[in-house]
Amino acid sequence: MKGLEEVLTALLDTYFTKGLTRSDSTTQHRAPRLSTTDEIVSSYKRMIRQQSQSRTIRSSDPLLSAEEECASVWEGVWNNQPTAIRLTNPPPFDPLRPLQKIQVDKVRSLIKTYKSNKASGENGIHIILFKTLLPGPLAHHLTSGYNLLLFLQVTPTHWNHALVCMRPKDSSGFASKCRPISLKTMLRRLFERVLHPSLTASTASQIHPAQSGFTRGDSTLRPLQLADHSQRGYRVLYDAMYAFDSPLLHILSEESVSMGIPRGLHRCIHYLFFCNLTSTLVVNGRRSRLISRGRGLFQGTVLSPDLFNIYLKRLIIRFSTRFGSAMGLLLVVILAFADDIKVFARCYDEACDMTQFIVEECAEIGLTIRAAKCAVLSPDSRDIVMNNGSVSEVIASKQMATYLGLEVDYPGIHCVGKLGTAVFCLKNAI
Repeated sequence: MKGLEEVLTALLDTYFTKGLTRSDSTTQHRAPRLSTTDEIVSSYKRMIRQQSQSRTIRSSDPLLSAEEECASVWEGVWNNQPTAIRLTNPPPFDPLRPLQKIQVDKVRSLIKTYKSNKASGENGIHIILFKTLLPGPLAHHLTSGYNLLLFLQVTPTHWNHALVCMRPKDSSGFASKCRPISLKTMLRRLFERVLHPSLTASTASQIHPAQSGFTRGDSTLRPLQLADHSQRGYRVLYDAMYAFDSPLLHILSEESVSMGIPRGLHRCIHYLFFCNLTSTLVVNGRRSRLISRGRGLFQGTVLSPDLFNIYLKRLIIRFSTRFGSAMGLLLVVILAFADDIKVFARCYDEACDMTQFIVEECAEIGLTIRAAKCAVLSPDSRDIVMNNGSVSEVIASKQMATYLGLEVDYPGIHCVGKLGTAVFCLKNAI
């Protein structure tokens, strides 16, 4: 796989350079090239233009540059693990239960259906190049390489390095308020898509019905409808700090085993997500130093949403068991769309109990609830005090809050917000 990647990189460099070479001031000579060289060049120009037009990230410390502060902040997030266990040994090789081989037609289908507007990884090999070379022997070489990885149940170590683009979350542009988007190599992304059906087949039936988020077939519509029809008057919205970057890897590994994921698949996931993890940040067009990672999932990869659902499953099940059982019925008392959690209580005291339960359970699995981003929606406008370790924080009561992109109040979805969203969608459709 490493050799194939080097060949593709050299091919990309050759044709990208020839497509931009000008021999004199009046004539542009282009050597024979791939039919979509112009498309590759325009894609790179578009990506560079989008990066230059994005908001500039600023440092909150006058003594540090933006890239230095970002590196310091995220190195602390990815390596702050007082109770974590670093995973070094993968599950044992299981030759008696090999992973199913993939066929050439499946590889071709994965390449054809991959969106062409996705950014490439650090090596610059774009999906457009794969699509261009598809009529040749590329699919056969990829199939042979992937089948070898599936047989050995391992993945290349260099796949675990991510080029992380920092995107500001708000207008302040501070380095501490950015979202890290990991750009993985295209060979790894396609391999994750090879593994994805096996992972969903092993876990889909075990994910709690109240849980969804950023996976195929899931949308924000179902949790919004359930929330709108709940008869419980007290609703609390929670926000976890650095949710995707906080999971403790040994807990995620244990949860994967408990769900019965095949050992070979678990072994591949171990090599992809649990060991030898490094990142380089890109801040305002500049690269940071190399940062090692001891916890968290890569945002932007194919399997990360499913793995996060596995990680959060224990919290959802424990909460539903404690607060959602009444007269033998399982009531909807919690909804989780990825890390956006919303609970429904009958009274103020129950809302307080639910909040403390959420805070303690999240702390047990390495997540931190930040009160400033939470909200209480209730008819009596009472705040909730949560004890986060030795610190007490107040979750403020609000008349209205944003949940999954819509304005909601304590009866349900705010009608004016719903109408505005419908008009916006209609305009886009027209």
